Amino acid sequence: MLGAQGHSALGIEVDDGYAAFGRGEYAVDIRNRSVHTFGGPDHAVDCITMFHGLEHLPDPRSVLTRIHSWLKPDGFLVIEVPNVASPCQHPAKRFHYAHVFSYTSAALAYAVRESGWWIVALMLDQYDRNIFAVLQKPSKSNHESNNEPVQPSFQPAPPVGTRPPQKPPIPSANS
Repeated sequence: MLGAQGHSALGIEVDDGYAAFGRGEYAVDIRNRSVHTFGGPDHAVDCITMFHGLEHLPDPRSVLTRIHSWLKPDGFLVIEVPNVASPCQHPAKRFHYAHVFSYTSAALAYAVRESGWWIVALMLDQYDRNIFAVLQKPSKSNHESNNEPVQPSFQPAPPVGTRPPQKPPIPSANS
């Protein structure tokens, strides 16, 4: 999709099988490395996405800080993590054995701000199960002048606290 619009994509994936699948199915350059062993892209990029990865890292703040060097000034980082405070997920399923950290909206906001990011948007999905964040790397000139982040060219979902009219019942431990 991106290639047809003149963009290129690069991915990193620790699992050999997932990396091979992405290369074969989507024709994307996926390096079989971790965020810790990846040296970074060949040139600064406009946007980095990290979906359901941050919660698996033993030192997420150092990774969030390191990613700054991979982005162009005013570049964006898009993150999604599970919401440990979700009322629509059975408590027995909130804590996954592979998750080193668990996040609420406030915890994620704290971690990204402490790592030097501006929060452009921070929201919950329709059923509060996931936290979605659009972050911006402050440029040196904006950081010194304390300007607000540049707004992306898309419309973010409603802010945290906005809820759908009805929620499904909380699933039982057996579902």
